[in-house]
Amino acid sequence: MLNSSGDFTRNSKLRHGAFMPKKTRLEKLSLLGISMFVLLAGMICAPLASAAGALSFIESFDSFPSNGSSFNSPSAIALDSSGNIYVADQSNNRVLKLKSDGTMITSWGSSGSANGQFNAPQGIVVDLNNDIWVADTNNHRLQKFASDGTWLATIGTLGSLNGQFSSPQGLAKDAAGNIWVADTGNHRIQKLKNTGGWLASFGSNGAGSGQFSYPRGLAFDSSGNFYVADTSNNRVQKFSGAGAFIASYGTYGTTAGKLNNPYGVFVTGTTLFVVDTYNHRIQKLNATGGFAAFAGTYGTAASSGSTIYLNYPRAATFDASGKILVVDTNNNRIQRLNAGGTFDMSFGTAGGGNGGFNNPNDVALKSNFAYVVDTYNHKIEKLNCDGTFLASYGTYGTAASSLGTIYLNYPKFATFDAAGKLLIADSSNNRIQRLNSDGTFDMSFGTAGGGNGGFNNPYDVAVDGSGRIFVIDTYNHNIKKYNSDFTYNATYGTYGSAASSLSTIYLNYPKFATFDAAGKLVIADSSNNRIQRLNSDGTFNLSFGSAGGGNGGFSNPYGVTIDSSGNIYVVDTYNHSIKKYSSARTFISSTGTYGTAASSGSLIYLSYPKFAAIDAAGKLVIVDSSNNRIQRLKTDLTLDISFGSSGSGNGQFNGPSAAALDASGNIWVVDTNNNRIQKFSGAGSWIGSYGAFGTGNAQFSSP
Repeated sequence: MLNSSGDFTRNSKLRHGAFMPKKTRLEKLSLLGISMFVLLAGMICAPLASAAGALSFIESFDSFPSNGSSFNSPSAIALDSSGNIYVADQSNNRVLKLKSDGTMITSWGSSGSANGQFNAPQGIVVDLNNDIWVADTNNHRLQKFASDGTWLATIGTLGSLNGQFSSPQGLAKDAAGNIWVADTGNHRIQKLKNTGGWLASFGSNGAGSGQFSYPRGLAFDSSGNFYVADTSNNRVQKFSGAGAFIASYGTYGTTAGKLNNPYGVFVTGTTLFVVDTYNHRIQKLNATGGFAAFAGTYGTAASSGSTIYLNYPRAATFDASGKILVVDTNNNRIQRLNAGGTFDMSFGTAGGGNGGFNNPNDVALKSNFAYVVDTYNHKIEKLNCDGTFLASYGTYGTAASSLGTIYLNYPKFATFDAAGKLLIADSSNNRIQRLNSDGTFDMSFGTAGGGNGGFNNPYDVAVDGSGRIFVIDTYNHNIKKYNSDFTYNATYGTYGSAASSLSTIYLNYPKFATFDAAGKLVIADSSNNRIQRLNSDGTFNLSFGSAGGGNGGFSNPYGVTIDSSGNIYVVDTYNHSIKKYSSARTFISSTGTYGTAASSGSLIYLSYPKFAAIDAAGKLVIVDSSNNRIQRLKTDLTLDISFGSSGSGNGQFNGPSAAALDASGNIWVVDTNNNRIQKFSGAGSWIGSYGAFGTGNAQFSSP
């Protein structure tokens, strides 16, 4: 984004992923939300010639249990008949096999699309033969392995036909040994034979009974009924073994008995438990059909007794003794609870030093310095344009900051105001903090809750040309506007998926926003699959897009960028396309179709593009993430250049997530899963690579 001074301030994880969980919920994909999926704007040495856009945050972390195993965004867990634990280690693109105490037995997998390789695996189940099925999410397929990791079969390809998948995540088996798949990006459930043959599919995108919005977790009860974590609908649905709808449980909320992006379900007998991911807890279905708290509260400390600290848990399962294994994702650990919900044991830790990133989420640039929002290390790092570490601001905490200490709690995005002060969305502290240019504390506002000064996981902050501050209050589903002195001005938006109007603006997990040349705020309303624009006074201006394909249909749009003529380009991630609209929202053109082949002329192949920016010549630079390449299109959207391939050598990529353009026309690429930044000339020639995996100076962990 360009702030009022003309400085580039941010290019910023689906669930939802993948993910995160952040995310549309594929985000992570993304959550996100999606595997997201960690997205970071590229570091550059000079102000951008022209760039604007948005990225989805996708959660990731690095952890090192004392037993020698390591996790990088673990997302799913399963047990075999001997009690061994299998973990889908998402960002390490592998499966880990552990003993019941967490001791490493073996692991298999690497990044790629060949048999036995993975791209952000986010589901796992052990079948009746003790074979391991893995949801190879971003390769849009399932893979089957023997218990020692020997590859047995690959099932499925990208698509929406029977037996095809779009970002599959949750897996479960029924009593007959059939495999059930949460076909997340297709908003449906599929049933397969143990041999991989297709048996049935049901569900569609929507909020009605039997419809889904990014379903994730699956589980069967002892009566043969199954439950679906209907994540973005904030509910759990129950079906018969034949797929007939029985009941729905849960509504959106953060109070007792409510759900907020549930990722997982697990069952003992006929008793249902829900992994209430964004409420950081496990809930249990009671006899009246409501949910009651079972275990968990937000925190990062060690659990003990009945106090269970969780941080965006994504999955859980029972072991043979009735104990519960919880994938405590953002705490970098797996926790085991006793049957009553008290603490039993935990394994996994995390950390990071100066210049070492742990899930960096954003970068803001001022003059020749880059300020990295190092989310999971709870700090801001200041770097030279060559990546040299200069200073670090912040430490983990929830107390009020002061001149001596800045407390941060999973900060997400940052931007500079006109005075050169750094505004930080201190997301899990539910506040905005401002630092002076020397990194000392200036002021802070906001508390947990609603109302004029209340926030719920604010993801983003933007500053208009008059110095007013706009906070993207993601989980309150609104935008809050403040004057430059932080006094409250107005709130725009409320939760909903209906059409907005002059009287009411409906938002559904807004995450990113940018201003156009006229000072209007353009919002990627991702979970509503639309773009909305507000006038400078915050009133509704226009909206376009709906769930689906075609000229006006979106599927989990991750980003938006605007050219010098005011045209709007939407990165329609799950439709594998870029769509161009006039400032009046009239459709102009679209480019992109799913594919991995080389693009040519007007035939542009894309696979989950995550980011786009306009360069000084008006050309469109696209991060074609799952194809591990950068493509640049001419103003008529025909191919100009393409560079990159899968790998770790110079000029190769592994899940690139963002790019930035400097004033000389060089392209800086965030090569996320290779833990580095790569620099290319405007012609696509490799210039240099900066960073390596680690926690030391100028090292990275999933930037």
